Amino acid sequence: QTLIGITQSPVLIKRCLTSLKTEFLISLTYVLIFSNCNMLSLNLQPIFKARGIDKPFSYLTSAGFPSYTAHNLLNAKTVTFRLSHIDKLCSLLNCTPNDLLVWTPNRNEKLADTHPITRLKKQNTDLNWQDTIKTIPLDQLSEIVKIINGHKNIK
Repeated sequence: QTLIGITQSPVLIKRCLTSLKTEFLISLTYVLIFSNCNMLSLNLQPIFKARGIDKPFSYLTSAGFPSYTAHNLLNAKTVTFRLSHIDKLCSLLNCTPNDLLVWTPNRNEKLADTHPITRLKKQNTDLNWQDTIKTIPLDQLSEIVKIINGHKNIK
């Protein structure tokens, strides 16, 4: 609620100020809670990019995800998600749950670099292989294909 103009009703002014104070406190509490905790979040965009999926929303909905779920997954609006969603995403994208998640450390708390969760810190790796592959000389490209084909045979 906002105050427009000048009102002579003390009750209305008090209600508006109380509402603004409540909204401010809720916002402040949200910031304090989430700025002081370690956070796991979804990291789907690099996987879609690496897999050459240009329209992730369409991809997810055509794979059976409801549109609201696809939207929430892609826009980091999901705080909790089902194990069945994790399983389905891993199957579709040929990845592990660790590939889906990124961990953001709490700035007020230090974990040892050897702690297992630190392996989920966001890596600044460029998985845009389509652009990279365009610049590789043909003889080197054939070597890369051999390596990739050899990798497929390893189980």
